[in-house]
Formats: sequence, structure tokens, C-alpha cells
Amino acid sequence: MLPLFLWAPDRTSLLVLKRDLLVALDPAKGMGTLAVVETDGLGNESVRYLDCYYAGGLEGDESEGYDFVCLIYGLVLQAPDPMWYGPKIAPSTPDRFSSTVPVNFFTGKPRGAPDEHIGAFFPVHLSKSTYVEDKTYTVQNPGDRDAWPVWRVFGTGAKNVSITEISTGKGIVVAYNFASDSDTVTIDTRPGFKTITNSAGLNLWPNTATGTAMFQIAPGANRIRLDFEPATETSVVNTFVFYSFYPRYLGA
Repeated sequence: MLPLFLWAPDRTSLLVLKRDLLVALDPAKGMGTLAVVETDGLGNESVRYLDCYYAGGLEGDESEGYDFVCLIYGLVLQAPDPMWYGPKIAPSTPDRFSSTVPVNFFTGKPRGAPDEHIGAFFPVHLSKSTYVEDKTYTVQNPGDRDAWPVWRVFGTGAKNVSITEISTGKGIVVAYNFASDSDTVTIDTRPGFKTITNSAGLNLWPNTATGTAMFQIAPGANRIRLDFEPATETSVVNTFVFYSFYPRYLGA
């Protein structure tokens, strides 16, 4: 619940302000993003973001005083995911994937808040006659709660990719032949999405192995194992796995 005070120098201006607010909060347009900003007086800011819907409170209390008109609201917002998102943190790793405009966690619509945690694993290089390569990496989640990653896999000369969270044993296994340098597999584990597609938009869910789990990233350090298989006995495989996720916090 947010206390909200609107004021204007005259009745006409107040009505314009009120109607603009009603349009902005229309639930039919989907979720909006609430930003809470703390400053220390030295120009430093701490920001948290919450995706939410308008739920009530615009009935309001109108009053007139002096030379302006005001409205007082108790704005009620509801969040499908009550966790708050933090600002962008980019790990110090090579060839970092530059993501597109951040989107709402549930709706996929642009948010306008740079709050995506992005990074890249070191490349895995396989020589001929090497059938399975096992590499482990650490992914840090700075948030207070689990986060749901989006994985983007480049696998020149490879087939079949496996991404596993070592501590839980949960993993995603996709049987797929990477056709070219630009061919990718994108695995979106976020609630409301849960998709596995290639760069042409083809649904790859039928290519997943039994027991595949769209696992989350726990707070702190997460050990991730990558496995690839060369497409042929003579294939030279060069692979990159990029990830992005939204750190989630208990409060603003």
C-alpha cells in the first residue's frame, strides 16, 4: 500500500493528472514496474524494482484548500512475484553477451530498468575424437532468493548439450545438431516462459531428455557443469554458453 498525494493549481489540471494516472495503472495493460530509490546525499543511489498490478485505492478523498485542489490515495499494488529485482551486475568474464532491453519477469514486456545479471562462460574447445567434454563453472547469484536463468548456447560442430547444477543434480539435456556459427539454442527457465528454442524459433522441447529440469540459480555460488558432444568423429567443436538472470531480493 502506497500513500499517494496529487495536487494541481486548479481543478482542470488535477483532472488531467488523475486521468493520466488511471491510464498508467490500467491492469488491462499488464504489469508496471515500481522503482524504490535510496540516496546517500553524495550522488550514490541504491535501486530496487518490483513488477506489479494495480489492485485498488484510487477511490480517493478530494478536498480543496487555498489556491489548489488535491487528491489523497492509498494505492494498493499486487505482485505475482513479491521479490524485488536489483540493478545490472556484469561478471568479469570474456566475450560477455550483450542482452536486449530488460523485460518484465512474467510478461516479457520492456521494463526500462537495467536490472539484468548477465555473463558468459569461458569457451569450451574440443578436438577431434573427443566425445564428451565436462567443464564446470561458478555462477554467482547476489540476490536473497532463487533466480531463473536464460541460457543461450552456441555450439559450432557440436550436437547434444547438457547444463547441470552440480549440488542438486538437476539438469537440462537437449539433443540438437548445431548447423553453423550463428546457430543457437536458447533455454528460458523463467516462470511463465519455460521455452527451449533454436535461433530460427523452432520448439526444441521434443528434443529434451526424460528428467530434464528447468532448474533455478540459488543465492550465492552455483557450480554448473557443461557437456557437449562433437557432431562427428572428426568435428572440432567451439562452444560458448551465455546466461542472464534477474537477482531477486526480499525487500527494497
